[in-house]
Amino acid sequence: MDSNAPRRRSHARWSVPAALAFLAALGSAGAARADIYVHVLSCTAQYFEAEAYDAKDAVKAVPASTSEIRGIGQTGSLHCAGEGEGYCQMTLTVGDTEGGGTIGFKLDSGKWAVATFNESTEKFSVQENLDSEPSCSN
Repeated sequence: MDSNAPRRRSHARWSVPAALAFLAALGSAGAARADIYVHVLSCTAQYFEAEAYDAKDAVKAVPASTSEIRGIGQTGSLHCAGEGEGYCQMTLTVGDTEGGGTIGFKLDSGKWAVATFNESTEKFSVQENLDSEPSCSN
């Protein structure tokens, strides 16, 4: 029986520090991936898709979030992992206009982007990093 006593103490001695280390790792992982929230407003009748990617994504293969936006005045809210940078990498892709294509930019935490389509030039454009919810009226 005496030979079992040290084994129990040894096991107990390692389980508490291991549990504390595990909990600390979980807490720090969540803090490092704090989500950034951004918003997009459509001031065009053209359909487009907004995609948000994590701040440090080198290859934009899988977006953190997406939003299909159809019509004037429609909005989309997206999120990404800010990874300490304070922004999401964004792409807006126009679905059915020849002059549109894809526009890429960085959108800061809590900010708005406004998408417009110029009928005369047939070009899609974006105003970035607006502070408060904008409107489509000029």
